Amino acid sequence: LNIITKEGQRLTRLVNDVLDLNKIEDGRMEWHDQDIPLETLIPMAVNAVSGMFAAKLKVRLVLELGKDLPVVRMDPDKFMQVFSNLLNNACKFTEQGEVVISVDHEPGGPVRIKVRDTGKGMAPEELGKIFDKFYQASQGDTLMNKPRGSGLGLVICKGIVEHYNGEIEVEST
Repeated sequence: LNIITKEGQRLTRLVNDVLDLNKIEDGRMEWHDQDIPLETLIPMAVNAVSGMFAAKLKVRLVLELGKDLPVVRMDPDKFMQVFSNLLNNACKFTEQGEVVISVDHEPGGPVRIKVRDTGKGMAPEELGKIFDKFYQASQGDTLMNKPRGSGLGLVICKGIVEHYNGEIEVEST
């Protein structure tokens, strides 16, 4: 029964991701923008995902907030969706060490939010595909290491970030 429940939840997440992606691509996504102080929203987002890190005793979650963060106009739920996708991936692929969220802003410039982890990283040939639909980075033997996710999370993140004229990128060593 537990397996059936977990698989049902996984399929529900997959269907919801496909629906969200379809709405973003078709321009039908509803956006509920409001003015949000980043110095309040980001710690709330970190707190919302802290439970997944609590289970990983060898992974530390670190938040580095810059000074004078602006108030931004955006949909807080969409921000949380991007943030939780990025942190979920960082947690999933980091066995020990830390995941660091750093936020900085120069007056008149863009806000930069970085999620950095001590996970194993990605092969250079995978970096260009990471924002493709249904793509998942290689995890070795697929018989032993089942894919963990739908391969849509980063595509959705990219769609949301680009809706706000932002950029999302990945680097790996």
